[in-house]
Amino acid sequence: MNTEEELCVICLESFQDPIKLPCSHTFCAKCLANWRPSNVDKEACENTCPKCRAKIPVTKEMMNQRTHFKQFRTLLMTCLSSRNEGAIPFIAELLNFSQEQNQQDFNELKLKAALNAVDEKIARMDELIGENPEILEDVNPVEELPNEIRRAAENAHTDIVLEWLGEEPIPYERINATSPNKFYRTLLHEAEFIGNLPLMSILLQLGAEVNVKSSSGQTPFRQACHEKELHDAARLLLEWGAEIDNDCVDVALKYGRNKKLAKLIQSPLGGRRCELRGLTASPKLNGLTCIALRYLSDSDKYIVRVELTQETVKVKAENLKRRDRTRGDPGRLIQYAGRHEDGACKYAIISHCFGEGDGEWEDIERKYGDLRKEEWQLSDDPSDIFRGL
Repeated sequence: MNTEEELCVICLESFQDPIKLPCSHTFCAKCLANWRPSNVDKEACENTCPKCRAKIPVTKEMMNQRTHFKQFRTLLMTCLSSRNEGAIPFIAELLNFSQEQNQQDFNELKLKAALNAVDEKIARMDELIGENPEILEDVNPVEELPNEIRRAAENAHTDIVLEWLGEEPIPYERINATSPNKFYRTLLHEAEFIGNLPLMSILLQLGAEVNVKSSSGQTPFRQACHEKELHDAARLLLEWGAEIDNDCVDVALKYGRNKKLAKLIQSPLGGRRCELRGLTASPKLNGLTCIALRYLSDSDKYIVRVELTQETVKVKAENLKRRDRTRGDPGRLIQYAGRHEDGACKYAIISHCFGEGDGEWEDIERKYGDLRKEEWQLSDDPSDIFRGL
């Protein structure tokens, strides 16, 4: 039985990524983040220790957010002066305008009003942070992502990215490195932004955090919600366990006008990788994994694609158990396989690579490592690997 000292007083469970405050009290990192105003818009949160009410030090996340808004202020001035309509969706979300309103009124948007909106957020951060603040130590500190490596990811130069990452196992702080010059985005953010599915898969296989946030609070999946189409990148992130924020549906509809994605994530298992179970008509499918492609609300059923056989079947929601892709159970392995004569990257794949759901990457290495030379299937077109998503 856990003693009081072994439990977080916020969630009343064992500590997860414990953070010890200067007042000596310890809490789960996530619990403390939800308790305190780590975000400029969380006005109602507390800024004192839940036990003794001593002031909680500033987090690096808060410092990054203030840097983000200052960078965004500069970007906003540039975009507005040049009438860069490609920046409208991002400006729209920050300033709480609808996409439609911005398309109509962008040329009439007054620079002063736009800057005032950003300045209000900067002032709020200045109030929260104060002068010469004490900064709380990161639970999982990361490296700074070099500009040349960020640009390599932006331009789909997978070989340059992998060379920088180095030999496996790749440390957490490197695979999740952030770019201070690009709103503290990670390699996974950049790969998602250009829709580079092979690089996204490789990064996730190597331990990249699927729910990592930039300084603006954008996860790679929330970033995908701005797209106007339901792209495979969003589906891939869902298969790897991307968390869906409460406003992701609104973001998809308001800024991306992406009705297909919004409909998909409104269902509990939409887009998720699942395990089939309890099927009586097709018992041979029980235990196999599948992807929930579409939800049929009238019958509470999903249309799913079985990973092993690639067949499409219709099953009840009760016959599905969520089973996210993990390093120990990726379902498929993607490997960089050099370049074509024209300079394009090529990739190889093991199509059916299954663990036990809670296994480790080392288990997959032992199980499939010897197959790499003979069994890896080369693909001239990277999209072939994800055909049918």
